[in-house]
Amino acid sequence: MRKTLLLWIIFILFIHYTFSDVYYVSINTGQDLPTNGTQDNPFRTLTYALSLITGTPANPHSLFVAQGTYEESINVGDYIYLYGGFDENTWFRKPDFYETIIENPSSSPLNNTINAENNVIIDGFTIKGGLNGIYTTSSNVTIYKNKIINNTQYGIKFKNASGSIFYNDLNTNTMGNIRVETSSLYIMGNNISNSGWGIIILNSSPLIELNEISDNTGTGIYISGESAPIVKNNNIKFNFNGITFNATSPISSIPSIRENIISHSIKEGIIIKYYNPDVINNVMTNNEDAIRFEFSNAKIINNSISKNTKSAIYCYISSSPIVINNILTDNGVCGIYERTLDSDPYVTYNCFSGNEVGDYYDERWDDIYGTIYNGATNINTNVDNGSNICDFNIDGPPLYRNLTGENLHLTISSPCMNNADPANSPSIDKDGVARPHGMGYDIGAYEYVPLSSVCENIWNIY
Repeated sequence: MRKTLLLWIIFILFIHYTFSDVYYVSINTGQDLPTNGTQDNPFRTLTYALSLITGTPANPHSLFVAQGTYEESINVGDYIYLYGGFDENTWFRKPDFYETIIENPSSSPLNNTINAENNVIIDGFTIKGGLNGIYTTSSNVTIYKNKIINNTQYGIKFKNASGSIFYNDLNTNTMGNIRVETSSLYIMGNNISNSGWGIIILNSSPLIELNEISDNTGTGIYISGESAPIVKNNNIKFNFNGITFNATSPISSIPSIRENIISHSIKEGIIIKYYNPDVINNVMTNNEDAIRFEFSNAKIINNSISKNTKSAIYCYISSSPIVINNILTDNGVCGIYERTLDSDPYVTYNCFSGNEVGDYYDERWDDIYGTIYNGATNINTNVDNGSNICDFNIDGPPLYRNLTGENLHLTISSPCMNNADPANSPSIDKDGVARPHGMGYDIGAYEYVPLSSVCENIWNIY
């Protein structure tokens, strides 16, 4: 499905590139004359070129823009396709070599570098120095393979808009890289790093997949309002928090967080407040608390959560999440830590071991569950923890391939094999392997897949 969609996107871009009317712009060799716009006599500035051309659905226009720095703040009208990265003499295109920079003039600090209207493509530029790098309130805006840096608010801001953001490099944007407000977006394959926030989602439900989201001083992905994003197959690492769900009252939308690696957060891997997302098939290591709940009853299913400095699951206030088929091992405090009396998670078919304070810590004063689970060596016991049950859990260790190297695939002797609850197991694992792969469903993010002896050794190293 993902491959088909990507091929369709490339096909659409090719059609636009090939069959639209084409005009040429070169800051070094062009002149802004009404008779120009050809390869031999290009326009000099984007502003002038855009003032002369008007695209329509039947007759879209493309601007091929040669290398150089264009100190302009531009408005791109409907059905205009902007392509950068051309050699100014041969008009051969290689954006990584023939860098084409659109830089907001320092005399206009409150301008966006690019304002985009409907059915616009922006492809192959370095975009910098604006209030926002690209800003749109329109439909079908495609942002593809650009470098978007050094903007004082956001790299890209969509408000009441729709479109696609593919394979861009966004970094060093002061407030954040991408801000999505009441918009429909597909965000795929981007490098989103070294800024305030990675992605901010407000009252929107984008699909976010295959992105590298790292080293942001705020949250990698911040979600608020009635938002139900699908966040899948991303590498979210070295942010302040990995993913934050933040609301002040219960949210009815159900986001999906699945098949991600969420690691090395300064604080929480995921913090969930007033949302009930589905958190499935994720790998979470080297965060503080991996998942922190406040007023949440989320579903936490088939995740591998190990080697976090505090707890795998921290129920702070009025939270009773459903915790099934997870590996909760080798964390600095607990596998599950209930901080308050009004939290009672439903905990079954999980693997516990090696948590330094204990596998399960319950704040209920009358609870034998805490006595049995806190530091217990055998937790395969049916216990009533107040309002929910806790049964069919197993002792670890899970026998990962290489916990130190953060390779959380299972080895052939793992007790997690064939011991998951089949009624609550997803149909695939984090790698896309069909579940079950053997006699039964496996606990954790990965199904065990037999390897040759050579591959076994490689897995164990890496």
